[in-house]
Amino acid sequence: MDNNKEFDYHKHNSVYISDYIKFADAKAGAALGLNVALVGFFAKTLKDSWTITALKLSDLFLLIALLFLIISLYFILWRILWPRYVKSTQLYQSWGGIGSFANLDDYYNYLKQQPEQKFLKDMAAQNYSLAQVCIKKYWNFERAVVFLTTGAISGVAGWMLI
Repeated sequence: MDNNKEFDYHKHNSVYISDYIKFADAKAGAALGLNVALVGFFAKTLKDSWTITALKLSDLFLLIALLFLIISLYFILWRILWPRYVKSTQLYQSWGGIGSFANLDDYYNYLKQQPEQKFLKDMAAQNYSLAQVCIKKYWNFERAVVFLTTGAISGVAGWMLI
């Protein structure tokens, strides 16, 4: 493949993978909103129905629901939405790497010094890194949805038993 085609290929893949990362973040944001609403509703329901002297079956279901929803929040907030980046000028094609340069001139000069083949290989490395981020986000999103769904079902069961 000639250099122009390789450049276009890497550029296209960078946009493609970045779009999937944004989509994962958007889905996580929607799940976060639902999760927080359910935590609020089930926590208030539990507060209103729980007595110190006895733990009813409905209370147990609501407690289980809150536990699962909190685990889901962990996955959404810290495993999906929390930004992960490396601050190294060696990774000059990522935002963490670009921001690691002392100033614009240092970044620009470093960029201009890169031979074309190294630049293309670094584009491939950046795309690989983005793909790894994307895989981790979707893997964690799957877990978040499982915990969110389990928490919602447990909470609805507890609410119906009141």
